[in-house]
Amino acid sequence: MIVSHRHKFIFVKTKKTAGTSLEIALSKFCGPDDILTPISDEDEATRKRLKYRGAQNYTTPLRQWTLRDFERFLAIRQKPEFFFNHIPASRIRAIVGESVWNAYYKFTIVRNPWDRLVSQYFYDQRHAPHGARPSVHDLLLSEPQLVQSNWPVYTDGNQVIVDAVLRYENLGEEVRALGVRLGLGDALSEAFASIRAKAGLRPVTATAAQFLSPQDIELIGLLAEREIAQFHYEPPAVRERLADRRGLGDRVLG
Repeated sequence: MIVSHRHKFIFVKTKKTAGTSLEIALSKFCGPDDILTPISDEDEATRKRLKYRGAQNYTTPLRQWTLRDFERFLAIRQKPEFFFNHIPASRIRAIVGESVWNAYYKFTIVRNPWDRLVSQYFYDQRHAPHGARPSVHDLLLSEPQLVQSNWPVYTDGNQVIVDAVLRYENLGEEVRALGVRLGLGDALSEAFASIRAKAGLRPVTATAAQFLSPQDIELIGLLAEREIAQFHYEPPAVRERLADRRGLGDRVLG
């Protein structure tokens, strides 16, 4: 998540939508007073290598610490976070205030929920042996929030509260237009094109149409009903089934 006072924008970060790659690219243009929330150690290392700004200004000001905050800091030297990675837009609005919220350009990224769930599955299960991985269907039944997690990030109830929603499916062009809108020109698009955070975890053969069963597709459609209706996403057509899902993982997507 980024609040840029320098360029007057707020990036509301969703999950499994190339948000970290865009976040790193945007970091290039941030100033010392801008708010950047922490990302993974590996991704922070990328920002450092590129000489972009890292996480800054995201903790609670000392004057607003509670007694519990002081106790936690004394125990484990951890400062309380005011902002965090996937903080909902409604909470950002409450913290920065209506004047900043209304004046800044606010944007996020959405992705076809069937395709996003497949990427989320392989990301979450990246360290699990193939034989120990739960089926997608069992995971959907036990953790439906994996499908529903992004909708509350950029909405307040049923209302989208950001100014622009970039489509993952056309993200190159969307980021190019965003650069123009923010006054950054092609520099943002060029920075974004050079970054591929968290890539390479999903097998090439694991398209939504091939990897998900008809039951999985139907269940995701029910769980992501509001997002699908808002952005007119269509379910994947179930094509030839994978002969052996246990063999996935030898080849990876770019």
